[in-house]
Amino acid sequence: MFAGDLEHRTCKCVKAFDVVAKADEEVVRARAQLAVAEREADAQARRAEVTLEGELERARVALHTEAEEARLRLAAQEREVAGRYSDAEIRMRVVQSLPEIASRIQLGDVRWYGGESGGPPGLLGRALDEVLDVARAHGLELGRLAESPPAE
Repeated sequence: MFAGDLEHRTCKCVKAFDVVAKADEEVVRARAQLAVAEREADAQARRAEVTLEGELERARVALHTEAEEARLRLAAQEREVAGRYSDAEIRMRVVQSLPEIASRIQLGDVRWYGGESGGPPGLLGRALDEVLDVARAHGLELGRLAESPPAE
C-alpha cells in the first residue's frame, strides 16, 4: 500500500506542478500582454503629444503672424494720418471738436497724458493737452459739459 500511496501522491504532485506551471505560463503571458499594452499606450501618448505640440506651434505662428500684420496695418495707418494732416490741422480739428469731446466725457476732472509718445498718437495727445489747458484757462469745466446731452 505504501507504493500505491506513493504513486498516488506522486501523481498529485505532478498534477500540482502542472497546474503551477500552467499558472506560471499564464502569468508570463499576462505580463507580456501588459508590456505590449503599455508600449502601445506609450506610443499613442507620444503621437498625441507630437500632434498637440504641432498644433500649438501652428497656433503660435498664426498668432505671431496676425500680430505682425496688425502692427504693419497700424504703422501704415499712422503714416497715412501723419501724411494727411499737419500739426496745425490736427490741433484745429481737436479745437473744433472740443464741445463734442467734452459732452462725451463722463468724468468730472479730465487730464490727458498721452502726449509723451512720438508719432501721430503723441501728436494728437499733445494737441488734446493744449486744447484742454486752453479750455480750463477760459473757465470751461469739462465735467459740467459732460452732464449735458450731446448735440445730435
